[in-house]
Amino acid sequence: MEVLELLEQLENLLEGSHRIPLTGRLLVDEEEAFALLDEIRRQLPEDLEEARRIRAEREEILAQAREEAEEILRDAKSQVARLIDDTYITRQAKEQADRLVEQGRALALEMKQGALEYADDVLKRLEASIAKALEVVRQGREELRLAEERAESRTGTVA
Repeated sequence: MEVLELLEQLENLLEGSHRIPLTGRLLVDEEEAFALLDEIRRQLPEDLEEARRIRAEREEILAQAREEAEEILRDAKSQVARLIDDTYITRQAKEQADRLVEQGRALALEMKQGALEYADDVLKRLEASIAKALEVVRQGREELRLAEERAESRTGTVA
C-alpha cells in the first residue's frame, strides 16, 4: 500500500473512533493505530527512495534538455554566422565581379580608342605615301609631256 492510502486509513480509524464524554478525547484501537503507523514507517523509506529516484531522473532529464537546448542554440548561432559569412562573401564576390566588369569595359574602350588612333595613323601614312606616289606620277607625266614636246620641237612635227 502507498503511504497516502495508509494515512487515509489512519484518518478513517480516528474519525470512526468513539469520544470519551466531557474530555474530547478519542478511544482508538491502539493495535490498529500502531499497525498503521508501523506500515507507514515501513512504506515511507520506499516512497522517499522512489521520490529521490524520480527527482534524480527529473534532474537528469532537465540537464539533458538544457544541454540539447544549448547545442541547438550553438548550432543556430553557427548557422547564422555561416549565413552572414556567405552573405558577406557573396556581396564581396559581386562587388569584385562588378569591378572586374567595369575594368573590362574601360580596357575595351581604351583598346578601341587605341585601335582607332592606330588605324587613323596608318591611313595618314598611307595617304602621305599615296600623295607622294601621285606626285611622282604627276612629275613623271609632266616629264613625259615635256620630253614629247622637246622631241617634237626637234623633229618639227606637231601631232
